[in-house]
Amino acid sequence: MEIHHTGIWVSDIDKLLPFYRDVLGMEFEKDMGIMSGPIVGTLTGIPDSTVRAVFLKMGNQRWEFLQLVTPRAKPLPDDAPYAQVGRGHIAFEVEDPEAVYEKLKEKGVRFVSAPQKSEGVRFFYLLDPEGGRVEIISWGKR
Repeated sequence: MEIHHTGIWVSDIDKLLPFYRDVLGMEFEKDMGIMSGPIVGTLTGIPDSTVRAVFLKMGNQRWEFLQLVTPRAKPLPDDAPYAQVGRGHIAFEVEDPEAVYEKLKEKGVRFVSAPQKSEGVRFFYLLDPEGGRVEIISWGKR
């Protein structure tokens, strides 16, 4: 068995695509379009719902961005704490986090933290256009 993809619920796929594709360098793979029917209601737990799904990939990692089209999803408030069950983040491994930080800073990306170092691991966090957390990390020698 292998992991095929990770699914992430978002408010607006079209708002996020340029960020993940053009700013962070993910590759567009497939737009599944808007899906409906009894199976969608079963999978979402919301009868008569419709969902859009788009797949992006980087290397051998594939992510599915899911948008609840109807009914419209209610995003978490901007001041909601990050540490909540079900909330997470995406991490990209790079060789030089400090250089990536400077490059992203020039593009106007919003940051949660400047580059940090702990136990030989170098990292920082940024926010995507919907406020989702993204980590940039250098794990060090493997």
